Amino acid sequence: MEKAEILHTLQEDVRTAKQRLDAAMEKFDAVIQETPSALPHPDGVHRIHNAGRALNHAREEHVQAHVRLNAFVAQGIIPDDLTKRAGWKEVSGKVKIKSSGE
Repeated sequence: MEKAEILHTLQEDVRTAKQRLDAAMEKFDAVIQETPSALPHPDGVHRIHNAGRALNHAREEHVQAHVRLNAFVAQGIIPDDLTKRAGWKEVSGKVKIKSSGE
């Protein structure tokens, strides 16, 4: 896996996380709109909590995807899950790609 492939993978992760975040925000907004008053019945409260948890999880995934991309672009840090797949190794605290001769 080359640097360009890793960059593309991380950018795709950001796009996918953004789509999940947008979907979770739409779901949360829909649940809130379905609540006609300030005092929803217990089932409504449960639905709001579930939608809120899903939204929070989607936000965390979106932030993490950006952190991974920024670390790669700014510092050349390849996430562990991609490091193993790509055949990269760590040398003196820096991550470098294996050359074809290694």
